[in-house]
This record gives sequence, structure tokens and C-alpha cells, in this order.
Amino acid sequence: MAQALALLAAVLAGVAAGWFAARRRPVSPGPGLVPGLLVSDASLDWLRTAIGARAVWAVAPSLGSEPTERLVADDPTLAPHEISAVEHRLGAAQRNGQASVERLESGTLVLRSRGGAVAAALLRTPSGGGDVDHTTAELDRLLEALERRPRFAAMARAGLSPGRLETLESVAHRLAFELEAVTGGDVIVAVRLSQGLTVVGLGGTADARLEGAVAPPESPLAQLVEAGPEVRHTDEPPLGWRATDRRSQTRPAVLLPMELEGSCIGGVVIWPRGRRLPATALGQAEQAVQRAAPRVSRAREAFELRSAASRDSLTGLANRRQLDLAMHAAGVEEGALVMLDIDHFKRLNDTLGHPAGDDALVHVAALLRRETRAGDLPARVGGEEFALWLPATSLGSATRLTERIRAALESSHWMWHGTPWRITASFGVAHWGETTRQVDNLAQQADGALYAAKQAGRNRIAVAAS
Repeated sequence: MAQALALLAAVLAGVAAGWFAARRRPVSPGPGLVPGLLVSDASLDWLRTAIGARAVWAVAPSLGSEPTERLVADDPTLAPHEISAVEHRLGAAQRNGQASVERLESGTLVLRSRGGAVAAALLRTPSGGGDVDHTTAELDRLLEALERRPRFAAMARAGLSPGRLETLESVAHRLAFELEAVTGGDVIVAVRLSQGLTVVGLGGTADARLEGAVAPPESPLAQLVEAGPEVRHTDEPPLGWRATDRRSQTRPAVLLPMELEGSCIGGVVIWPRGRRLPATALGQAEQAVQRAAPRVSRAREAFELRSAASRDSLTGLANRRQLDLAMHAAGVEEGALVMLDIDHFKRLNDTLGHPAGDDALVHVAALLRRETRAGDLPARVGGEEFALWLPATSLGSATRLTERIRAALESSHWMWHGTPWRITASFGVAHWGETTRQVDNLAQQADGALYAAKQAGRNRIAVAAS
């Protein structure tokens, strides 16, 4: 049953994302199935049966002017006053963020709430603690899927609407949840993009910090995708990071290639719960990956076309326009902006040539992707100038992250035709909320701090004054 809800959560996340991005017309909230979260009646009834409930509710938080959207699958024998009693509690839970287990005339109501989203199940009979605990865990999974909705909505407002096409993220997330249901393991899905082999899909139990990570060419996963169609088992971190990186997973993993028409377009990592993945589960996983490959390919093509206008052509990072859109996205109320500039870049260009300079820029971009977190946005905004947008991050956390990046860049090894070259950068940090009250002031403040770091001797961090 855990697998069943995990799979439905993926469908909910993906389908809701696609339809929300495509539909800009508000709908009125109310009991029953609202078109903003389209899932078939059959799948909802299947979910309700799987967890032994009379009804299941999922309420997504409202976003700006968009109304609350509600999904419900209920037993036809439920009376209107029984449904009304539950929906009254759903409204209170959304306002107050409460969670509860309550015995009603119609059954046992298990209700969970987080971040304005609500998930609830009305169990058929008075339930023991085990049933309630199990249902609570499943509802928490459903909340995780609902929490993805604001991110997709922000994409739509930023002009990244996929129309009626599936988004790359929704396809990859659904595949990851399906594989999680089949194997019982933690799953990530990576796809070849212009910036490299990028993690674009996560199962419900995978480390969220892996989303958006780019696998280095020497990593086991990248080597699998490059080499071709064979399943591999590895005890090494599939994404190739050092053991001290908190995102590194040193557990045994299974690596599956994703092929289409003789070309490998991506790969999947599965960390089994046990030491090995059973042969039957592995076979089912391989079939699921190959079934998804055509959809992934179509979504990848659309993604790359949309990204062309918002990405730097050399490094694959976001450009200045995309950075500005992210900083002004609806729902973001605080964050930090880091500006960084490669030290003595003109000397590098003059000594080694412009092709070397381009390669150094790509090296820095790859490091920024690797060292930042899911949700952060690295961008190239000028010749040797980069920026990092860190939403919902305090000034202290942003400064610590920046120091980690500075140290990682200083200790990184970059060579040009056998010649080693030490690359460092200077950093300026500003914070919306702590150093300024206006998001539009961030760039000027961060630039000023960057200049101060340069003046103080380079290869260091300066923080904007309040």
C-alpha cells in the first residue's frame, strides 16, 4: 500500500503541474473533484481501496490569486452531512496547520497538514494504532507531492509553461515514483541535457538535495550512460562526489541506462533497501525505464527549446534574465544573492588563450552546480562573473555556503593541456530581509560587497552592510 500511494503521489505531482501550468483560468473551490488537480476516478478509487478508506482528500495551498484546489475520492454511501463534517475540518486544518486523528460518526479521520496543504483519509472502521500510523505515513507522502505544486506554478509565471506537453520534471518524477513502487528502493532519474547528465526526477524517499545535480563525467552514472546498454552494480557514489559531500550516497546501488533508438539519453540510480535488488524487481524496473524513454525524450527536447532563451550557451547555467525571474517569482519572500568573479581571469586568457578561458568558465560552472543545493539557482551574468540566488536562505546560511564554494574552488584542480592553473574567486553576499528590504537592491549590494572582497586581496568573501 505504501508503494501504491507513492505511485499516485507521483501522478498527482506531475499531472497537477502540467495542468496548472497550462491552465491560467481560476476555478471555484468546492466539494468534489476540481479540474485543477485532474486524476482519473479509477485511480482515486484504487487509492482509497488500497489504504482501506471510505474517502481520501488532498487540498493544495492557494497561490496568490489562484484559489485553493481540492481532490477527493469518496465512498458513494457517504451522506452529504458526513462529507460536510470532514470538509469543515479540512478548512480548519488548512488555516491552522493542525494534524489530528478523530473518531467521527462516519469513521476514523486521519488528517495531516503542512505548508497550507492538507491530506486526509476517512478510515472505514475504528482503527488500531497500526492502521493510523500507516495511514499517517502515507498521507505525509501525499503532502510531499502537494508541496511540489508551488515550484511548478512559479515556472508557469516565469514563462516556462509547457502548454499541454508533459514537463521533463513531471515525466522523470513519475518514473522515479513508479520505480520506487516496483523496487522499494530510493530512486533518482538523470537525463542528458546541455549542461551535462542532470538529476531531474526523485522518488519520494530520495535525498531532495540531489535534484538538479549534474553528474561529473568520471562518475559511475555518467560512465554508464556514455558506455551504453548494460545494468551495473556499484558500491561507489553513483554521482562521483567525495565521501565528505553530504549528498554522496555510498550504499550499494543499481545503475540502469535509459535507451531510445540505440542512443542512451539518461540513466537511473536505485538504492535497494537490501543488499541486492531481486531479479524480478530489476526486470520490472528495466521495462519501466524503457517504456518511459520516448516520453522523456519528447519532454527533454521541449525543455531544451524552452531553456535556450534562459540559459548561457557556454556553461548551461541560467542567464541574467532567468536569474531576475527567479528572484521575483511569486511566493518567494526572502533570500540571498551571491555575486562572484574569477580572480585574475584576464591573466589566464592572455597566458593560455581564450579557449582555455572558456574551459575555465565551464569548470567553475560545474563546481557551482555540484556545491549548491536543490532550489538554488547558479547563473552566469557576465564574462567571468557568476551569481547564486539562494531563496528562503538566511544570511548566515548563505555565507557558510559561499565559504564552502570558495574553498572548493580554491582546492579544485583545473589543467589546460597538462598545465595546472590555480583558480580562485572573490564573493559578495547580500540578503533580502537582513541587508536590504527590497529585492531590487540585492544586485547592487552584492556587487558592492564583491568589489570590497577584491580590494581586500581577492579569494575571499565580503558581506553587504545592513
